[in-house]
Amino acid sequence: RKDFDGELPSSIPCRDSLLDIVVGIEQNYEEAEQLIQIFVQKGLLTSEEAQDELKRLRIDKLHTNAEALLTEGKLEQASSIFEQVIALDESQAAEIYKTLANCFLKNRMEQDALRCFQKAFTADPLIGGVRTKLKRLSKKLGVQEEPNKTEILNTLAEKRKMATEWWAKRDLANEYVKIECYDDAWTLFNEGLLLRSKAGMPCGTIYPHMARVLERQNRYADAIFHYLLGYEELISAGSSDPPKYVSQGLNRCLKKLGLTRLDNTGLYELVKKEKETARIQKSLEELIKVQRSFG
Repeated sequence: RKDFDGELPSSIPCRDSLLDIVVGIEQNYEEAEQLIQIFVQKGLLTSEEAQDELKRLRIDKLHTNAEALLTEGKLEQASSIFEQVIALDESQAAEIYKTLANCFLKNRMEQDALRCFQKAFTADPLIGGVRTKLKRLSKKLGVQEEPNKTEILNTLAEKRKMATEWWAKRDLANEYVKIECYDDAWTLFNEGLLLRSKAGMPCGTIYPHMARVLERQNRYADAIFHYLLGYEELISAGSSDPPKYVSQGLNRCLKKLGLTRLDNTGLYELVKKEKETARIQKSLEELIKVQRSFG
């Protein structure tokens, strides 16, 4: 690896594998920097790509050093290094502050924990596992620190500008669901569906998310229809076995509607029989109407 004699394979997998070994396994950052320079010379990396890789290396090295300090219980020194990471990549701020907060909390340094939880929430009001701890710790320490929905909406609005891929729109829609902004969520789901359709891809990865939103709104018949749309898309893509979470969702909705004579198996058969969306919807409505007539 150290002496390529001008015969370095012009292969991206080769390039990435070497870096993964040197950085991820050996944690030899100096050698990784030398490799990057060689890759530039051999035309496997542009100068711009090399700068990105060198930045990533620096961040990885700082993470390694900071995590070692956390293990040793040197929290203040680790915090100082993590601040350097945030200066290089602000997108990591929320997770870093969350990690530090939990370490401070574990060591009963509650004021420091509160400070880091506050910073984590400011960086990303939707970060998991922070809101509850922040409220609990604020109450314990006698500090008023309630998460502000306006802050959350502002954060989501910024994320929305960057959500250009179908999966980003779907995931962001789920964030709106958490704060019960269903209209915004539905708009994003539909935008995701449109992008998937334009690319000629099935939408089975989006419909179940829409179904769960409808469940939250107690619109169980509509939720069943969207679960079935997801299953219909899977069939069209060549899959025959429905995911477990779809079956569970259907059974929940049927139970809520009191339709004890129906189960997910019968609904799957309906999809296979009708095949087309409009016909599935019409047959489902008729089936639910008939089942309800039985009481």
